[in-house]
Amino acid sequence: MAIGDLEQADELLTKALLLQPGSLLASDAHGQLLLAKGKLAAARQHYQQQVRVLPTNVRYQQGLLQSLFMLNNTEQLENAALNLIHQQNVVLQDLGHFYLALLSSSHANQDDLALKLSQQLEGGSESAVLSWKVALLNAKLGQKERAKRYLSQAIHYGFSDKHKLAYFDTINPKVRSSEWQVFTKEIQAKKAVQRKRLDL
Repeated sequence: MAIGDLEQADELLTKALLLQPGSLLASDAHGQLLLAKGKLAAARQHYQQQVRVLPTNVRYQQGLLQSLFMLNNTEQLENAALNLIHQQNVVLQDLGHFYLALLSSSHANQDDLALKLSQQLEGGSESAVLSWKVALLNAKLGQKERAKRYLSQAIHYGFSDKHKLAYFDTINPKVRSSEWQVFTKEIQAKKAVQRKRLDL
């Protein structure tokens, strides 16, 4: 399968779910595919169903918050994030705090979290997800160049979901879409290298 081929991925996932309907990985991949195809309401519905069954599953909670954020459903997103910060699972708590920081009108909250995540990166954590989160928080703070630097770093560490660049439009509409879309070229170049390696 070619990297980035959404239609072929859809076919393979449908087969996988027929063979293993209880597969958590395939179910999450199905939700992520819906998000990638821009079917945001369907993705939200999918993740809401999964969260009802497995409320402590990090992947499902992440997918639900992601779909709510992309739909700009701030009320539901805030309620879901507040629910997570009261969970015993530290990863779920961090997820809740991250989305609450994105929603917050307080720059102090965003700045504190951005600093905390930056320190984790400086401590040797080569994480695409961490870099992406720091990029988003800096975009929210209006630190455009710093946000771009961290987004480029996220791509270097393996971030490859060009559809998530839409987050930046939602966070800070003052920054033109074209300024973030240039990163699709970096992502496509990264995927081309991956394809070349797979063909060898």
